Amino acid sequence: MASVEKRPAPELGRIAFSEWAETWLASKKTLKGRTYMSYESVWRTLVKPRWGDTRLDRVTHGEVVRWVAELTERGLSPSRITQALLCLKQVLALAVMDGRLARNVAEHVKPPRPRKAEPRFLTHEQVHELAEACGRYRVFVLTAAYTGLRWGELRALRVKRIDLERGRIDVAEAMPERSLELDTPKNHKRRTVPIPGFVVNELEKHVQGKGPDDLVFTNSAGGMLDNTNFRRNIWNPAARSIGLVGFTPHDLRHTTASLAVSAGANVKALQRLLGHASASMTLDLYSALFDSDLDAVAERLGEAAEDWLRTRGAKVASLDARRVL
Repeated sequence: MASVEKRPAPELGRIAFSEWAETWLASKKTLKGRTYMSYESVWRTLVKPRWGDTRLDRVTHGEVVRWVAELTERGLSPSRITQALLCLKQVLALAVMDGRLARNVAEHVKPPRPRKAEPRFLTHEQVHELAEACGRYRVFVLTAAYTGLRWGELRALRVKRIDLERGRIDVAEAMPERSLELDTPKNHKRRTVPIPGFVVNELEKHVQGKGPDDLVFTNSAGGMLDNTNFRRNIWNPAARSIGLVGFTPHDLRHTTASLAVSAGANVKALQRLLGHASASMTLDLYSALFDSDLDAVAERLGEAAEDWLRTRGAKVASLDARRVL
């Protein structure tokens, strides 16, 4: 017997958007803390103010298009607008699945094209110059630039996670900004990263007197670093003082990639170092860093072709000589 498709019940869509959104938001509770907080923030600050009081079945495709345009005019970044639109789409999609709506009117609304920011890389000299400018956070800068740890991984790093003898950091925890509890690293990928010898020496001196569970890097009061305060009081003045206006702590992660590739790291090694989900993600971000590899490939192909031509020329000359004889 053929199954009968369930038709939407119009009366179920006659509720406030915000009322139904509570069910959607509850479905996100199983996500990692920072991911849930990101959804909640987008809902509370961007989606709810515009759609919260609107009846669920009164949302139209045209209104959604205009809303995206309004967010763009307000100067919001394409990525933030994309997050807001995704939130709206998911709430409506859940309503369709629940039989409250016949279709998702936002499904085919396109977000603005993202503005891809070019990664910024420092040289070894610039890294050390920035480290000195950051004063008591000198070792923090060196560790970030030469290990590729994310901000949340650095602020959650504890002494027991550093193996000074082997020169390794066990990246097992992270405390993302705005999160209230420890989490696993991004992509749930625990990893071990190598530490250059000179950074090992700096860390050894830096953690003297600390216990295994103590944080490696702290604020002036001994608590966990806060991105906003750190950048306002330490980072931004230091970066400006050496001509690196706009350079961010995350750019040190890009710097790790650049310095690692220049030292001979391949794509897979870089992926493992940075904790990316896949090698393709690494290439998407840093393909330009491997241009020198392509140059080397072209050079080796040229040399192989020249060898073949020389060999072929010698064989032809030998055959011609035999014909003469």
